[in-house]
This record gives sequence, structure tokens and C-alpha cells, in this order.
Amino acid sequence: MEKEKLSEYVNLNDLSLIATLRYFAITEESVDRSNLGRVVFVFCVIEEVNKIIKQYYAGELLVEPSAFSLHLKAVKGRIYSQGV
Repeated sequence: MEKEKLSEYVNLNDLSLIATLRYFAITEESVDRSNLGRVVFVFCVIEEVNKIIKQYYAGELLVEPSAFSLHLKAVKGRIYSQGV
């Protein structure tokens, strides 16, 4: 049975977690800049996102350091860019 995409979203501001999601080819739906001084990345809640978040907090993920570093730089670039 094919699962439908859920219409729920999760808001994240943990840069390492966001870079980890991007490392595993999951991109944000949008970047919320409405709260001055705080940027929130919005991800659609799908099974893969929940799985990676759980593994992240359990310390069960392994990433290649230089690739992770590139994703972290991209996330920071997204924060400081003027466009969304």
C-alpha cells in the first residue's frame, strides 16, 4: 500500500540535525525568517524524516565528515542568504 504524504510539518533550528537531514537527501520545504534573530527550517513530516531524527538523537547515525561539513556550510549559507 502506497503511503500518502502527510500534511504535517516539523520546525527545526538545530543546525547539525538540519545538515544531517540534508546529508541524507532530505531538503526543507521552507525557511521561516518571521521571528527576528531566529531562523527555523520547515520539513514535511514523512516516515524517513522521523526515522532520521530518532536515529540522530539516539546517536545511531554515521556520516562522512567532509560531506557533512559541506551540508553544514550550505545550511549556514541558507540562513544568511536574503532569499528563501
